Amino acid sequence: MKLNKSLFSAAVIAGSLLAGQASANISASDFSKALRTVTGPAKVSVTVKDGVATLFGHVDSQFERLQAASAVEKIDGIDQVRNLLTY
Repeated sequence: MKLNKSLFSAAVIAGSLLAGQASANISASDFSKALRTVTGPAKVSVTVKDGVATLFGHVDSQFERLQAASAVEKIDGIDQVRNLLTY
């Protein structure tokens, strides 16, 4: 699948939100790699606190919503995903 540039940018920005989070050794690269498989979102952002990743934004379908959560869930250091993506 093609890398969605807006998703990649959102993942990089989201990863930067992790700076200072003592709970994780999670990088922006972890999110961009995990979310690379999801296509079509206009905007996705991720926050992480105490191992809980929260996904915000909009994707094109329920399938993409579930796929994004599944991809993030596989990142080392993520214990739980709160999926607040809309479609």
